[in-house]
Amino acid sequence: MINQNSKEAAVFTAAVEAWRRLSGLRANRERMKNYAYGRQWNDRVIDPITGESMTEGEMARVATGRDPLTNNLIRQMVKTIIGRFRYMRSQEDVADSDMARLYSFNSLDELDSRAMEEFLMSGCIIQRVAAERRRDGIMHHYVDNVSPADFFINTVNDPRGWDTELIGMLHDLSLPDIESRFGNNDPKKIALIRHAFSAEQGDSRFFRSPTGRCRVIEVWTLESSRIARVLDPDTADYREVTITKEVADKLRADEQQRHDAGLAPLRVNHTRINRWHGRFFAPDGTMISHVVSQLSSGDHPFVVKFYPLIDGEVHSFVEDIVDQQRQINRLLVVSDHILSTAAKGVLMYPTRAKPDFITWKDIAHRWAVCGSLIPYEPVAGGDTPKQITSSGLDAGVTTLLDTQMKLIRDISGVGSVISGGNGVNATGADSLAAQIDNATIALNDLFATFADFIARRDKKATELPREI
Repeated sequence: MINQNSKEAAVFTAAVEAWRRLSGLRANRERMKNYAYGRQWNDRVIDPITGESMTEGEMARVATGRDPLTNNLIRQMVKTIIGRFRYMRSQEDVADSDMARLYSFNSLDELDSRAMEEFLMSGCIIQRVAAERRRDGIMHHYVDNVSPADFFINTVNDPRGWDTELIGMLHDLSLPDIESRFGNNDPKKIALIRHAFSAEQGDSRFFRSPTGRCRVIEVWTLESSRIARVLDPDTADYREVTITKEVADKLRADEQQRHDAGLAPLRVNHTRINRWHGRFFAPDGTMISHVVSQLSSGDHPFVVKFYPLIDGEVHSFVEDIVDQQRQINRLLVVSDHILSTAAKGVLMYPTRAKPDFITWKDIAHRWAVCGSLIPYEPVAGGDTPKQITSSGLDAGVTTLLDTQMKLIRDISGVGSVISGGNGVNATGADSLAAQIDNATIALNDLFATFADFIARRDKKATELPREI
């Protein structure tokens, strides 16, 4: 266990707090994911009669005795936008050879499509870029999608992320992988790793990995460091060094040697800069690795976009249309209940009109057979058999359903033209293309936000050290 008074302990504690502060975002993201994938009756409510907590689906089954219906329009809209994104992406060319190799090696067309799907559901796009040696032992430039369920960051309000000071993620790795990536072939370091991961993991998801895996917590912090920029006037050698007691002593010794040798003194400029430091922890707080940024800009390895991040709030595309989807589902349940309880071909047969030579069962059977004959004895002034059929849809449900369907299209901006339907008064390809462009205006903010993310990601990837 690390020293609780150390810098590492403070960083680890800050990471735990940052994770806890994002609990609301993770819960909302899980709810939006349920709606996107058709699990739309999972919201929990309180039964007003029993006071018990149950899902809306369970309450509907108790009330109607039937499974509630779902017409998942959200999924189709998400697929439509991803399809439009893929089409727009296919029209672009990656001219730079190094970038084209990055795209090909990491299958970024597929990876970015899944990132777009996550963006529509949660309002979050998170990727990590790094030069690492993984299973093949060769250093490659990697781009990975990061799930918001595994991510944490300090409270941010700047859409550009310029107020980020702590950022990180949770990894689920095998013990041999951890030893390979962090052990540096050092027996003492490997022994430390094995001891750190032999302890019982905590109950929170922050500390606990799935069975057979180990939880590694990656934390990056922006820290101020005092550095010295040193220029040798005789050789023109230039270097930057972080000031520690040992470095300061070495600089003074070098100065004394140059003075004794009659050489011009070093030109030393002391200043402070901010640098990103990365630390990797075991669940018990043991630090197993400490690195500084490998990017030429000195930045952390994450690329993050929250939408729209007004006053720090995140609101996704799916969240905008959840209420309409819920209303559509409720109207479907009402319609299904009306249809299931409406009269459908009920035969009203007077008992006095049934002759003794035929049974009720035989009458019911003959009534269901086309062209059959049912004899009966009429009674003077009495009723004759008659059938009752009710449509059951006279409560305005159809009109309300049509209204909600129109609302969900208007609010989402995904109309029939974008989803592949026929354009109104489209007389040619140019006319239809113009209609598609006009219909896409409502989605331009989403596409432009994602394009800004991609540009920042690609720029950060160019700052990685060269592959070797």
